[in-house]
Amino acid sequence: MKKYVIDSSSLMQFEQRFPKDIRPSLWEEIYKLFEENMVFSVRAVYEELEDSQELWKDY
Repeated sequence: MKKYVIDSSSLMQFEQRFPKDIRPSLWEEIYKLFEENMVFSVRAVYEELEDSQELWKDY
């Protein structure tokens, strides 16, 4: 199984291009990838996204 590391700039661009209230199904798919451990990130990215933690939860 392939796994992907994602950085903060990718997540920030995703937020800007695909607002959660407009594309909820896309966000559900992204969350699913995190939950299945196919996509992950490092602690530094989590800390950089402090303003967006409501969107990214504990992923």
